[in-house]
Amino acid sequence: MDHILRGRVVTKRGEPLAGANVSIARNPTRLIARTDISGYFFVAGLCVDEETFRIQRQGYFPLELSATIESRYSSHFEAKLRDAGNKAIRQNIKTDR
Repeated sequence: MDHILRGRVVTKRGEPLAGANVSIARNPTRLIARTDISGYFFVAGLCVDEETFRIQRQGYFPLELSATIESRYSSHFEAKLRDAGNKAIRQNIKTDR
């Protein structure tokens, strides 16, 4: 039986963060989950092992969390993303020259 990972992504103030992308850090372009309107996500089919997850959303600093998946059942974690503020806005501006 494969592992089930459940999680929630929130802001530093504890508010749910919808639309955050969850991926495995070693392959960040392969999306494995996206948070719902309440900030929750669910991933089934993970093998039992140690894994590092990358959580990112536009306007917030990305976060990487390592988790040891010891159970063949399920585990849960909560990730708090920090608002990037104006820095994120400046990074997304492109100028044509």
